[in-house]
Amino acid sequence: MAQLNRERLASFVIARRMEIGIRDRRALQRISGLSDRTIGTLERGGSVNAATLGAIENALNWEPGSARRILEGGEPVIKGQQVAPEPPRRDYDDERDQQLWESLRDVDLDDDLKRGIIAMARDRRRRREEEQRRAG
Repeated sequence: MAQLNRERLASFVIARRMEIGIRDRRALQRISGLSDRTIGTLERGGSVNAATLGAIENALNWEPGSARRILEGGEPVIKGQQVAPEPPRRDYDDERDQQLWESLRDVDLDDDLKRGIIAMARDRRRRREEEQRRAG
């Protein structure tokens, strides 16, 4: 995880604990069961493990996965809050590549192999287009 992302998480954790009335680390320590040192590491933007993230999510009344969302640039979800659907993810700029990716989504193949299939199809398309340009 990039340092910037961990610092972002630290800011969210501090803001949320203040928002729900947890004024200091000791109070968060009692609620979360984490050590003062671990909470300090987290609130300074240090690296912590998944179990720590889960304990913090629970203590701050966030849905599971909220810390990961924050680290990835998203927003936390408060327990019981409706989550707005995310816009469809685009893996490829070329519409034909994107359509092929979507058609392979549920196929039981490794993603790297699927990407290879798409690259082969793209290369074949380009060769065909080049042949048509030369012939036309």
